[in-house]
Amino acid sequence: MNFVTMEYFLAVANKRNFTKAAEELHITQQTLSAHIANLEKELDCQLIVRSKPLELTYEGEIFFQHAANIYDSWQCMWNEFNDLTYNQRGKLLVGINFTRSQAIMPYVIENFHKSYPNIEVRIIEGVHDTIHQNLFNRDIDIAIARFPHTISGIKVEDFYREEIVMCVPKKFMNLVTEEVGDVIEDLSPFKNCPFLLGNNKDISGQICLDMIERAGFLPTVKVRSNNIETLMQCCMKGEGICFCQKSLVPATMYKKQMENVRIFSLKPRLMASTYNICFGYRENSYQWKIISEFIRIAVETSRSFGFY
Repeated sequence: MNFVTMEYFLAVANKRNFTKAAEELHITQQTLSAHIANLEKELDCQLIVRSKPLELTYEGEIFFQHAANIYDSWQCMWNEFNDLTYNQRGKLLVGINFTRSQAIMPYVIENFHKSYPNIEVRIIEGVHDTIHQNLFNRDIDIAIARFPHTISGIKVEDFYREEIVMCVPKKFMNLVTEEVGDVIEDLSPFKNCPFLLGNNKDISGQICLDMIERAGFLPTVKVRSNNIETLMQCCMKGEGICFCQKSLVPATMYKKQMENVRIFSLKPRLMASTYNICFGYRENSYQWKIISEFIRIAVETSRSFGFY
């Protein structure tokens, strides 16, 4: 038994799936299965019930607890010696949602690697709930997400204040039934305009649907998509009104395209249109310097590029 075998077992236990665990570890499923089989042979007991989804036996749960503690201690030791020897190497796992990753991560990683070229940045993209769970399960080192609730053992630092805005192709402004300012509270003047609707589980989709419902009209829907980038591309081409994160606008639209779109701030009655995006990381016995350095570089990069 070695640390590699424990890492492989922890991946399977967290993913509850050999295929997904093998993909995350960048090894074949056959290699992963062989390691787990050899581990069970060495311990002389079954650790995993190979069902769908797979389950841990009682012995597997006990081994999971010990392996997680040992692996965390080993990782803390490795990180501390990286700091002591000024020889930073290894990998940093970052959890972030798809749209935010596209908007900021290429710039942050470029600046990060100028100082730490031997650190592999592995991006794990997903929705907020999945990111929180990945952080809790030790599948990632740091999360960039909303943290509306406290999570035990997780430390949170503010990154920036995100804002949901409404993008309206200027060609539709002649359909607006009355004069409007730069801040919108009532969507009634836009009832004759077509809309592009997103996922109602996302905050932008929730705000859009709530404001439409309160305005009391049935919208003309031209496009529905869970992908906000798709909706924004359609908005730029003049298909309809789109609700999105303000930070995504300059990352998605060219300056010339932005000239054809009017952007409104929102003042919905029930939900806040602004919210904090934070860094979240586990409170370990030793905090790796790379985590604080990544946070510092991400903040400096976002400010220098004028994202927020």
